[in-house]
Amino acid sequence: MTKTEITFVPELLRKRQYSLILDELMHRAISISQFIGFQRDLHTPLEISDINLKLNIRLIQKSDYAKLLDFSHQTSKREIKYRLVGKSWLMSGIKTCYVTETEDKIPCHMQWMIGPEENARLSQFTGGGLPLIGDNEVLLENAFTTEAYRRMRIEVWTVKQLLEKAVTLGAGQAVLFVRDTNTITQKIVQRLGFVPYLKKTDFRLLFFRKITFKEILKG
Repeated sequence: MTKTEITFVPELLRKRQYSLILDELMHRAISISQFIGFQRDLHTPLEISDINLKLNIRLIQKSDYAKLLDFSHQTSKREIKYRLVGKSWLMSGIKTCYVTETEDKIPCHMQWMIGPEENARLSQFTGGGLPLIGDNEVLLENAFTTEAYRRMRIEVWTVKQLLEKAVTLGAGQAVLFVRDTNTITQKIVQRLGFVPYLKKTDFRLLFFRKITFKEILKG
């Protein structure tokens, strides 16, 4: 739970999500989380196969918030956490959150593409949990797809659109981070041309936090 997510504790209490609050407190008390950083050269175009949906991508609007992130009817702690993280990122003030919608204007996916102009806000929000974005880079972060639209390759389609937009903005490289235990997503991003370059370790002990980054040597 990020600092911003503390705002949601009263709502979680009202909805009797006590175990979720306890899990987050235990995570802050003692945990070691590891992530793999991936990077991709944007000078190489991304080619993907067609998908059986007509989609559009645009910046998020306030009317999308409830449709994507409301957890009133959720019972899964995992699904609630997805939405809490999304809400906290929206509250952070970090701009350029993009939404993918169907031809019927149904928002089904959201993801941030962040440039170096947001470094100060990103560092403050994450507590240094992500490396500073280089002048020639964009960071892809916090992707979320609603349950009804998963396993339709919407995420891959969205990444392609964002990378193409990044090129028009003058970026030459994209980076993203994946939890080291999420081998499925790691395989997907590598098929999209991303290569591992950094290992992040997030260590917490009695609410003390230490984040380290170690370069992954190539070859």
